[in-house]
Amino acid sequence: PEITIRFDVRIGGGTRPNPPALVSPGNWYVSRDGSTPTLCASAPAGLEYYFQIYESHDNHDSGWISSNCWTPPTLGPYGYQWHVKVRDPGSGLESGWSETWHFNIESPHPTLDDVRFDPAPPSAADTVRIYACSNGEWEVFVNTATDGSINGEWKLVTPPFRRDCDPNKPENWVNWWTLPWEDGRHRVRFRAFKNGENIVRDDWIYELLHRRPNGVKLMNPSHDIWLNDRTVTFRWSSSSRAQNYRLVVATDENLQNQILNQTLDASTTSFTTTFSEDYPSLYWEVYASNNRGTEGSGRSHFGIDRVAPSSSVSLLPPTTVETKFAVQWGGSDDRSGIRWYDIQYRDGERGEWTDWQVGVTQIAAIFSGQPGHTYCFRARAMDNAGNWEPYPGGDGDTCTRVDPGAAPPTAWWNTAYAFKRNLLVLNNDSHSLPVGYPVRLHFDNSTTPTASDLYNASQSSNKGDDFRIVYNNQTELPRFVQTFSSERIDIWFNLQAGIGPSPGSDGTSYQLYYANSNATNPPGDVNDVLPPGADGNTVGLWHCQEASGNSLIDSSGRGHTGIINNGTRDPDGKFGGAVVFDGSSTTLNMGDHPDFDLRSFTLEGWFYFSPPGTQVLMRRDQSDHREDAYHFGTRDRKVEFGIAGRAPLRSQTQFEENRWYHVAVTYDGTMQRVFVNGREEGSQTDT
Repeated sequence: PEITIRFDVRIGGGTRPNPPALVSPGNWYVSRDGSTPTLCASAPAGLEYYFQIYESHDNHDSGWISSNCWTPPTLGPYGYQWHVKVRDPGSGLESGWSETWHFNIESPHPTLDDVRFDPAPPSAADTVRIYACSNGEWEVFVNTATDGSINGEWKLVTPPFRRDCDPNKPENWVNWWTLPWEDGRHRVRFRAFKNGENIVRDDWIYELLHRRPNGVKLMNPSHDIWLNDRTVTFRWSSSSRAQNYRLVVATDENLQNQILNQTLDASTTSFTTTFSEDYPSLYWEVYASNNRGTEGSGRSHFGIDRVAPSSSVSLLPPTTVETKFAVQWGGSDDRSGIRWYDIQYRDGERGEWTDWQVGVTQIAAIFSGQPGHTYCFRARAMDNAGNWEPYPGGDGDTCTRVDPGAAPPTAWWNTAYAFKRNLLVLNNDSHSLPVGYPVRLHFDNSTTPTASDLYNASQSSNKGDDFRIVYNNQTELPRFVQTFSSERIDIWFNLQAGIGPSPGSDGTSYQLYYANSNATNPPGDVNDVLPPGADGNTVGLWHCQEASGNSLIDSSGRGHTGIINNGTRDPDGKFGGAVVFDGSSTTLNMGDHPDFDLRSFTLEGWFYFSPPGTQVLMRRDQSDHREDAYHFGTRDRKVEFGIAGRAPLRSQTQFEENRWYHVAVTYDGTMQRVFVNGREEGSQTDT
């Protein structure tokens, strides 16, 4: 046998370097703006790099270069694959090739191709599926004109939509529900847009053949309403192509136990009837019919309640030692439930009854009285059907006399302070307040005492330093002074014991001490009182407590002070101050810093949606600014958490308008998670 032995001899010998690691852009990166990405790799210092784009539409290489990054010549909108090797310039030894990564370049201009309809026109289908291939987002409109022209109204069938260009995937199609459209030839328009450009094409005609009627919309009585009259007028919208309507009313959700079944001609869209009894629960539906079939409206529910509720103010002690005290009330209703309360008070036997709480849903409030006065209280309630209960006569429900002199003596925490006041903490929420929950003590020029009174009573060299919160006249608590002026005072402190749900209260445990000219160094700052607190892992914390200006102070101690652009401040946020976004141009820029180059992290905050929409809440740019390194925000009223442009993770909860939510997302290098109000609502693996 023939044997060949080969020796490669190089000056100096040595071991060839290992293949480099690919860094950016990530594998399967997509350049959506059409730009050519910069390719980067990583290897020990002193080595030369050789980048190669190979077996692609355009093939290029860098040759041997000293930089670990290389920008290829301008590339066209195609898919590419690339790898890198390195060599030691001293020995000439080369590594093997790295692993292969891929990237795609999309055209910077919008495209629209391969439009399809299923079924193809003409058809009498209730639902027509529509597909289009675009490198950007696309949406589709249908014109109401029935002669194939654009003389009618354009109506949006689907909002902006983007998937991939694979017609075999059902999720790449959108559905057009055709029943609201009249029979005839309708023009269909597509709009594709990308990078601020758009193209519009409306050269498709879809003929809708004769179909069953469109379902009607129920108008009155509205869903889940309570009525206080047995005579009810039913109303609904008209339906295209309907030849008649049928109104059905029943006592069960399945419409089996019917008490009304009435057929009406196509010109009638209302019907009035008087029921023989007060039904607590009724369901109704209207069906539109023609020679091709029937379409229902969907069921709606209402009830009849003609009995007024009952309510009363809870019994107060004959004597109250505090000028401010909690007043509680409650009530009951046999069917529809109480909608709200009115509470009145009377000062003295000869006083007039005066409105105090009007149209309220809470069942407790703090009343401010005068020493030596006797106050009586009475309540009335209205139920959800609109039935009002009359006020009771005489002295109402309960009376109490304000007599501070009847209070037993209490310990004085520090005699250097001239004054103290007991603080009454009232919980009007349906949940308990836990230990550590921050509460706000607020004064303005409508309170007793006023903010001006207390501001002038402060004797410390730095106004407000002598205002201290004490627990049980023994223990001084950390407190955070958000505002201290003659117009407004806001002081925050933490609960030392839980307070139960409404009408939970505590009027004896907390005291405000003030008026001490020697008071300095008050305990507590924003991180001691308001959540979240800072620890050794905190790299940025912005409480938004600044009264004015466009700076946003970083409370973590790392100095990442941010800048507010086009935003306003609100002193009454979830916990003190907040920044209000204008819905279009507001940004909070925290600057660029390696602290934010995180491989595992938690992002959290309190957000108030008014109304919920699509909004990035927190984000970190990629170094090339082409996409986010990581971000979380909202889309379709849900949390969305994405890393490096990959498929985002979404929560289950849909946000409601005008409510505060605590939102958090975490990433540990392997697993993404989203949390809403402390509850985990989704996770996915993403390395």
